[in-house]
Amino acid sequence: MINETLQNKYRKNDIIREPMLRKTKKTGKDVCNFRVAIQGTRKDSESRIWQYYSTDFLITSWDKLARKCQQKLKLWSTVFVKGKLQTSM
Repeated sequence: MINETLQNKYRKNDIIREPMLRKTKKTGKDVCNFRVAIQGTRKDSESRIWQYYSTDFLITSWDKLARKCQQKLKLWSTVFVKGKLQTSM
């Protein structure tokens, strides 16, 4: 069971694209990609009205973690993701 501190710190995330395992061309390392949807509420600072929001992120895992993600995670599984956030340029 997850304690209240973790529940407040992390939001529920659902996998919305099946994890796909592949190997890199140069080194042959395993890499797994899947997409996670995040939903929540926030209070607008000006209107003071609660608003719902949703967004999604592409998650990439490497090597041993990539293999585990592909084996264990399925579409609509709930996951907690912790890591580096990087935008595409």
